[in-house]
Amino acid sequence: MTTDLATDDAELTSLLMRKRDGVLARLTELRIEMQGLEVVRRGIDDTLRLLDPSSKLKLASGKSTTAKAGSGRSHFAKGECLALMQQALREAGRPLTTTELVQAVVAKKMLPASEEQSVRLSVRYVMRKEGLQGAGITVEDLQASIPRWVLVDVSEKTPA
Repeated sequence: MTTDLATDDAELTSLLMRKRDGVLARLTELRIEMQGLEVVRRGIDDTLRLLDPSSKLKLASGKSTTAKAGSGRSHFAKGECLALMQQALREAGRPLTTTELVQAVVAKKMLPASEEQSVRLSVRYVMRKEGLQGAGITVEDLQASIPRWVLVDVSEKTPA
């Protein structure tokens, strides 16, 4: 009878250990999924703040947050990002890919490399907002698979 109890205890312990291992594995999967979702949410928040700096965003806790001047991921004063982009292209003396342009802006602003993604969003926003032709920046070759940005003299443009 005692051996039956010992066997039952051993089987129960083994069963509980397997169950516990399964729960831990699932928790790990969920944590990884949550981290991925958090990265996506932050990217969306950054984009929303670029488009509307006064937007109120709800956090998972139900509280809302308002982007304040000088807070969040906005690293640039008005017109500063465009000026840094133009300066980077001028100093490079050659066409730059978007990645190279972002890295140059990050270096000029002396930001940590970890901020490269938010600077990339700012650079893309400036590219859309300014229409680039008016900002004196254009794509070197429209047929290229990777666009390379160049500085152009806006004063030389003739109306079409």
